[in-house]
Amino acid sequence: MRHCVIFLLMALLFNTSLFANELSASLLKTIKATEQKYSERKRYDEVKEQRIGELRRQLQGHGGELDNIQRYTLNKQLFAELYSYKSQEAFNIALKMEQQAKRLKSSDKQVEALLCKADVLLCAGLFSEAIEVITQVDEMPSEALRLYYYSLMTRLYGDLLTYNDVPAYHEEYRQLNHAYADSLLQVANESYVDYQLVRALKLIDLNRAEDALDQCRLFVEQPNTSEHEKAKIYSCMAWACYHLEDLEGQVHYLLNSIESDIRSSTYETTSGRLMAQLLLEKGEIKLAHQFLIRAIQDAEFYGARQRKAEITHIVPIIEMQLKELQQMRMVAVSSILIIVVISLIVIIYLWIRLVLRHREVKRGHDKINEQNSLLATQNEQLIESNKIKEESLTNYFELSSVYFHEMEKMQAKIRSLLLQKKYDAIADYLTKSGLGADKEQLFERFDALFIRLFPTFIERVNAVLEPASQLEVTTPVTLSAEMRVFALSRLGIDSAERIASILGISRNTVYTYRNRIKSRVKVNPDEFEQYVMSIPSF
Repeated sequence: MRHCVIFLLMALLFNTSLFANELSASLLKTIKATEQKYSERKRYDEVKEQRIGELRRQLQGHGGELDNIQRYTLNKQLFAELYSYKSQEAFNIALKMEQQAKRLKSSDKQVEALLCKADVLLCAGLFSEAIEVITQVDEMPSEALRLYYYSLMTRLYGDLLTYNDVPAYHEEYRQLNHAYADSLLQVANESYVDYQLVRALKLIDLNRAEDALDQCRLFVEQPNTSEHEKAKIYSCMAWACYHLEDLEGQVHYLLNSIESDIRSSTYETTSGRLMAQLLLEKGEIKLAHQFLIRAIQDAEFYGARQRKAEITHIVPIIEMQLKELQQMRMVAVSSILIIVVISLIVIIYLWIRLVLRHREVKRGHDKINEQNSLLATQNEQLIESNKIKEESLTNYFELSSVYFHEMEKMQAKIRSLLLQKKYDAIADYLTKSGLGADKEQLFERFDALFIRLFPTFIERVNAVLEPASQLEVTTPVTLSAEMRVFALSRLGIDSAERIASILGISRNTVYTYRNRIKSRVKVNPDEFEQYVMSIPSF
């Protein structure tokens, strides 16, 4: 039996070792810190919304005082704010720019408006629509627009090469991508971010990733580089580190890109999805799932169809991995339960042996008079040991009763969490379990345990009850049947069916108990349950 226990412990340790990962503890800490920075996004978004709101007020507030040139300029500024933030609103502004450019009869502004339209369509993954708009451009009136055009065409054929799954077109797209990239490098100067990106990607293709990193560092450290530009450059630097097989550098620059996207309120981004994919490859399933959810939310918010397509093939992989991880944890929990059961069997076996031995000693008491003193001493020792064992066994059965009772609640909670896909909350709940036959004794134990956990519960509840309905403080503390309903709710069991099952009453009785207490409170009855949930623990 000892060997069985050792074997099960080894199996449990083996299952635990499967969760090891290839990322260092410090790197994981940095990744988690960056993931938590998503909570700061609202602050940056509010600043962007203020700038957008101010531009809209300038357009609307002056009414007819603005001429078409002023309106075009304000709409261009508004487009720049919305471009990587909300695709649909940015497209609507580009349409207004096009209308105003036609009124001005300015070929320069008409081409610029068309390119803005094509740009936001490309960001949204509407490639055929973007091509249709770009084909309307006949000539480039200025060098700046020619630069914009080459940048747009480079991205277009790069994205088509990435997302088009028909291999027959890949070579054509590759050649066009390279041709427009070369044209961009000839026209642009080093202060243009797309120049830096194209040049760095070319260096990477030439197996000169270190040179690409050096070039990008020089650009990203310049004081006039915007956060949006930094996000692009950091993403390119992560790609260079990937080719150099520098995992730490790849993670570092992807995290920098994510943080820059957050600070610039950029939702048309790839860094979150790339981070999720990297974490998935390294076995960090939970973190990968968190970053993937962020990437999905960003793509939904912006309306980027191609980003959703990128994410789609990762989702089932992570879901499968999470399921396997949960199964492995269930195996570990099962192993622990088996060990507990075997330990119980061993204790019962030893207890039975002690009882039999005690009886044997008693039967031989009269036959061995000369050893009366020694036997009496031994008998006292056995009785003392037996009492210790009985107390331990009794305490064990009491704990087991609570444990198996909690198991009944655990089943319902796990179903709920699975439906909500809150997988990371399941493991935290698995430790709560119990089932027992003596309800009254279990309720007394529950009352005592609950008051230990929430020592101010009765005091807080009495504070909002009518004087005639206040709870009586007894020793030991005993909760009424009605208050046990709210006690279970305070512990997180809010389902009437589960509460009814635990207390051995009907669901209607649960509702009756709730309404009975709510009718006696001095506060708003609809707020009473929320008040109960706010009562602090010890």
